[in-house]
Amino acid sequence: MELERIRVGFPILKLGVQIIHATPRHATAFEKVLLDLCFRFRGNNQQTALTLDAVFRNILGVSSPSAFVSSAIDELIGLNVLRCDKDINAYEKIQISDLTLTELGKSMASSGLLPAKPYTQDMELCYDPIKDKLLTESEKNTLSSNAPAISLDAGLFSGVFPEEGIRKYISNCDWLRKDSQIESVMLTSEAIAWRSFPATVEMNDNIMSIVLKDTAQNKYIGELNADDVYSRFIKPVFSHPVESLLETVENVPQDDNATPKYTSITKAVEDFEKQEAQSSLLLTDGYRNISSFVSYEPKTGQIVLIFNPTNKDEVDIKWNTAHDGCIVDIKGVFGGLLASKRSFVRAMNVTVKIGHESYQIPLAVFNQGELDTTRILPAITDDLFKKSEADALKFQAIWEKNLLKKTDKKTNEVSTSSDVSAEIADMRPAMEDTSHAMEAFSVSDYTGKYYSDLESRLFQLGAKGKKLDNYINNLTQRGLINDDTHNICRDFLRSYSAIISATFEELPEDERDKQLTEYYALYRSIVEKLRDIKKG
Repeated sequence: MELERIRVGFPILKLGVQIIHATPRHATAFEKVLLDLCFRFRGNNQQTALTLDAVFRNILGVSSPSAFVSSAIDELIGLNVLRCDKDINAYEKIQISDLTLTELGKSMASSGLLPAKPYTQDMELCYDPIKDKLLTESEKNTLSSNAPAISLDAGLFSGVFPEEGIRKYISNCDWLRKDSQIESVMLTSEAIAWRSFPATVEMNDNIMSIVLKDTAQNKYIGELNADDVYSRFIKPVFSHPVESLLETVENVPQDDNATPKYTSITKAVEDFEKQEAQSSLLLTDGYRNISSFVSYEPKTGQIVLIFNPTNKDEVDIKWNTAHDGCIVDIKGVFGGLLASKRSFVRAMNVTVKIGHESYQIPLAVFNQGELDTTRILPAITDDLFKKSEADALKFQAIWEKNLLKKTDKKTNEVSTSSDVSAEIADMRPAMEDTSHAMEAFSVSDYTGKYYSDLESRLFQLGAKGKKLDNYINNLTQRGLINDDTHNICRDFLRSYSAIISATFEELPEDERDKQLTEYYALYRSIVEKLRDIKKG
């Protein structure tokens, strides 16, 4: 299961290198004789006791060898081919035994070649220690001097110097002749640059790992110890301020067609904000202070609900400047981090394995699905009514206009935003046993407060006149409501039908406010009468 897509920084060694190279030449006649004498007669005490002057005059027949031989000895010494134990100016006294071939001289003597004057070439090379390769010029253009937030420990590669690879690279350089020899490769400077590569954080059977496309990079990260993987790659991505407030689970469902995809809390919140910031209804966990967008002024028609069990008041409403959008602080526990009418973000700490070690990693899941608001919004309205009738009516008008109904563009028919017929089908057992329905209470999934099922059903059924009509008749036949209450319910139904009708939006604002006020007053009357029946 893929959790996150990240980029991992890999260190690149920027190496200042000095190369000393030379192109061999053929030895002169005198140089070749001197090399042969040293090479062939070493260890022969009788022969090496001869002076160079005797060899050149008496054996080789050179009448005046002094100037030629002295110059040749001086050149060979300068090329680090030969060493002389006596002053070369005292030529007549120099014996063969006074001359010694260096290691370079021994190799040169057999080939008859001598190194020319050495040259120096300075270069800057970039070396990837993970892939064990020198970068091309185009690859160098991708380097950065700053380490990415998620990266390897560059200190582990301090002192790495790939001399063999550099020699191989230099041998193909245009400036080096084919017959030239590289005498030395020295490091003159070292710096760190960075290349970043795409990677995925994956989890299978609760084992978390970092996966890259390159085999060498994959192998290197796979061989790191668990603490390094956690601290360098996992913690920077998944750590979040709310993790200490989350519940812990041992594992999460695997990623298939039937299960949601998990990710970091940061990414889940970012995705939610991108998709849902304009939603008419936002719900957030104020206790964990997770939302990053509830601090600004709500937009027109937008309701933001912030749940916090530590709040002093049951509800508290704050309006935007135009008084057409609001934030409602609610005393209660929220079961997730963020929600809207169609999305829900929840999070938990999951026990995972990295290598052979266990860690607690905060993960989030971003679910899609329609949120049922038929309980919470009327309940909030009810609580607001206890504090301010004006705020309650205004709040109710917003959610009824923007959340309770919508127009089907194809049929131009008005319908509720949730599937009311399904809601009614789910409630059929309670409708058949009205006395049980009046006694039943449930805990709201969102506020943690108790509300009568009967009150919420009144709103749920109100969108379907026939169902409400049958429901009222059922209560009347059982003797549970009298004619007065029966008539109020009928008035409420007519008022509700008028408000959700397509023509309601065409009415002047003052007329709409008047109808909404009448509607809410009828609702309050019904609730109070039903509560009286329940108490009786």
